[in-house]
Amino acid sequence: MLNQSKREIVWKKVTPRRLNLLVQHPKKFDNQLLVIENSLDLSGITTLTSLPKHLYLEGDLNLSNCTGLTTLPESLAVSGTMVLQGCTGLITLSENILIGGCINLIDCTGLKSLPDNLDVNGCINLSGCTELISLPDKFQVNNDLILKDCRNLESLPKTLKVGGYLVLPGCTKLNELPEDIEIGKAIIIDGKTGLTSISKNLKIGGILFENFFNKERPDNEKEGSTSNNRITWYNAA
Repeated sequence: MLNQSKREIVWKKVTPRRLNLLVQHPKKFDNQLLVIENSLDLSGITTLTSLPKHLYLEGDLNLSNCTGLTTLPESLAVSGTMVLQGCTGLITLSENILIGGCINLIDCTGLKSLPDNLDVNGCINLSGCTELISLPDKFQVNNDLILKDCRNLESLPKTLKVGGYLVLPGCTKLNELPEDIEIGKAIIIDGKTGLTSISKNLKIGGILFENFFNKERPDNEKEGSTSNNRITWYNAA
C-alpha cells in the first residue's frame, strides 16, 4: 500500500524539466509521495536505474526497454496498465505494487521472482521470463496469466487461481499441473509444453492445444472438437 504519511507532490502533467528531474534525480522524492495525474511514458530510457520510492499514477506507466532499471518503487500504484517489457535488468518486483490494469513483463529475462502480494486487477504477462523458476505459493490472478516460453519454470503453486486463461506454450520444464489449481476459462498448451499427463479432476473450463497441426493429431479428433479429457484442438497460427 502507498505510504499516506508522506507529503504529497502532485503533478498534473510531466514537463520536460520534470521528466529530467524524475530520470536523473529520483532520490530527491524519497521522503514524499509523488502523484502524477496522467500517464507516464519513460520507454527506452536506458539510463533510468530507479524511480521515486513512493509513486502514484492516474494512468498508464510505460517503462519498456529501460534496460538499466533494476528496482521498482517501494510503494507503487498505477491505475492503468504497467509495461515493463524488455527490462532485462529487473530481478524482482517490490512488495507494495497495485496495478489497476494489466502488467506486461514480456522478455524480462533477468526476473527471478515475484512478490507474494502482487495486486494486479488485469492480466499478467510473463512471456519469455527465462529465469523464472516458480511463482509465489498463494498466487492469484484475476484475469489471464501468460507464461509462454518461460522455459525454466518448473512448477506452479498448488493453490493457483487464475480468473481467465492460463497460457503455457514453451514451458518445457513444466511436467505437471497441481490438482487443486482453479482456472476460470482454459489452459493453453503446445507441443513444447513439458506436461506428461493432465488430471481429469482439474477445476478448469478446458484445455486448448495451440498449433496442434505441428504435431500428430489423433484421427478421431477434428479441429474445434473436444475429447474426453477436455482438450480442444485448434490452430492459432
